[in-house]
Amino acid sequence: MSNTGAPKEATSPAPQDRVAEMMFQALQTELAAQIQAGLTGVQDRLDALEAWINSWEHERHGPGPRPSISPPEKYDGASKNLADQFISQVKAAAEFERFCDDHQKILWAQSYLTGSALAWSRVITTGSEDLNLNLRRFVWTAWLADFKAAFGLRDLVQDALNRIGVLQQGSQSITDYCTAFQAILSVL
Repeated sequence: MSNTGAPKEATSPAPQDRVAEMMFQALQTELAAQIQAGLTGVQDRLDALEAWINSWEHERHGPGPRPSISPPEKYDGASKNLADQFISQVKAAAEFERFCDDHQKILWAQSYLTGSALAWSRVITTGSEDLNLNLRRFVWTAWLADFKAAFGLRDLVQDALNRIGVLQQGSQSITDYCTAFQAILSVL
């Protein structure tokens, strides 16, 4: 007589199934550990990057509020003597601005140009068929050099000689006269 109402004896899985299940669980555990370690590593790298950015900001701008600096004076291209002054003002003011790239910095500097200087810069910044000019429009130092070549004094020695030739003491003190003379020579 068979006992149909009796509970069936539990069959245990085959040894190879148990081994496969144990290997699967071990693999899951190892994979979870690697993912956690990877996430921790990524978080550590993000923290280090954030710290570096903060230190860079601190070095560039120093602690506290950024100093207020006057914007460059507008330049129209008419006076060669003022071209060097404009370049100095633009370079100084640019140190306290933030730009994503050189092209943006050039466009910012261009906003302080008028007249023939603005027309000259627009040719560069809007592009050209000339490949060299087209590539140079994205490089701040190249734009400054081209600006100086176009509008700056070409012969500093001759300019200094011309300025010394018209320099007069007049009613100023000898100290002021010598200071003016040395200022002319200082650009050489």
